[in-house]
Amino acid sequence: MNENEILQYKDEIVELTTLLNTKWAASKKVLLEKYGINTKESLLVGYYETEEGAEYGILMTKEREIIQFVIRRGKVYKRITKDVNKLEKAHPPVTVALHYWE
Repeated sequence: MNENEILQYKDEIVELTTLLNTKWAASKKVLLEKYGINTKESLLVGYYETEEGAEYGILMTKEREIIQFVIRRGKVYKRITKDVNKLEKAHPPVTVALHYWE
């Protein structure tokens, strides 16, 4: 990953995290916090929405715990990711996020 890619990923992470904590519906934040995820001290590393309205995301906590989540029909499903190396290969912004708090 070159310096330009790192900066692009970092900008994307900052933008997504800002949107999560400011402009996106409060219900998303409440649902996430209901499941014990502190969005104010986490980075939203990746996010996308399907045509059916399901939302998928990757959060990294300040403790460097990586949480993949799905919001579908008002419910949140989450999974703590144990295999960070595999996730890094599939989602390069995870690598940038791992070094964000250093």
